[in-house]
Amino acid sequence: MNKLLILIGLMLFCVSNANALDEDLFARGESLSAKCVNCHGKKGISTKPPVPHIAGQQEAYLLKQLKDFRNRRRFNSAMRQVTISLSNNELKALAHYYSNLPR
Repeated sequence: MNKLLILIGLMLFCVSNANALDEDLFARGESLSAKCVNCHGKKGISTKPPVPHIAGQQEAYLLKQLKDFRNRRRFNSAMRQVTISLSNNELKALAHYYSNLPR
């Protein structure tokens, strides 16, 4: 019984920290997000259909999409222009920032 309770506690801890906020990464992403506001809206809520909302999206998903635009595995000229000069760390910061915003 004790082992079961410990296991459940560890699982809850891991789930609650899966998307833990890294304040430095969040701040870096927030400063980089100025490049995104024109299309994706303030705080990641787009006002321009068909541009998607990105606030609250999963971090891993956002990071993959950003890398795919930068590396020409996904095509959109505006996204390519934004991502082409960004490092992996900068893309991660953006993904972290937007994933931690409310939908």
